[in-house]
Amino acid sequence: MKKIFTLLVSVLVAVMAMAQEPYTVYCSLSGASYSQIDYGQQSLVGNTLVDEDGSSIYFRSFIGAMNYMSERGWHYVGDIKNFSQNTWDKSEIKVTTTLVFSKDITSEEQITEGICIRKMWQERGSVEL
Repeated sequence: MKKIFTLLVSVLVAVMAMAQEPYTVYCSLSGASYSQIDYGQQSLVGNTLVDEDGSSIYFRSFIGAMNYMSERGWHYVGDIKNFSQNTWDKSEIKVTTTLVFSKDITSEEQITEGICIRKMWQERGSVEL
């Protein structure tokens, strides 16, 4: 009886150890029509959002981008305003906005669920979203 109890306790401890606590990750959308995503990948080359055919996804407004990310489990956190000034014409100031999102996950694979970037699409040939 002691052996069975020990075995059950060991299995229970192993199962509990494998269950991970959710943690929050962040990403940002920027670029022309919020088409560039940065979720902490090593290289930002090829990070344009694409659909299942590999065509770039462009949003008419930031609301479209927010709805797209919300459908994939991301929550709008806020935005970052970036100001830059023309070196030659100091009166010209350009403002770009980057949208920031968060998502609670339990594994790294969940970061890209429902999202495909050009680099991923090229590596896989196609993607099921």
